[in-house]
Amino acid sequence: MTVICFLENPAAVLREMYRVLAPGGTLIVGFIEKDGEIARHYLPQKIKGRFLRFAQFRMTGEVANFLKEAGFISVTEKIRTRGF
Repeated sequence: MTVICFLENPAAVLREMYRVLAPGGTLIVGFIEKDGEIARHYLPQKIKGRFLRFAQFRMTGEVANFLKEAGFISVTEKIRTRGF
């Protein structure tokens, strides 16, 4: 959960996940979207921002492209909000 924003090469990691995932298996990816509600809420907070300042947040479409390039053929988006 939320690891993808700390990876130097998320496409390579997702390719490895695809390789080791059991045939027909499911991968669920959760991340903080760039310019999304959660990022806007937590980045200004000193304690959370201290940790998240190292993150490279990505847009949903960018992560979906990484997944498709890795070999995942069925990519479904479900956007959730926290309602701060």
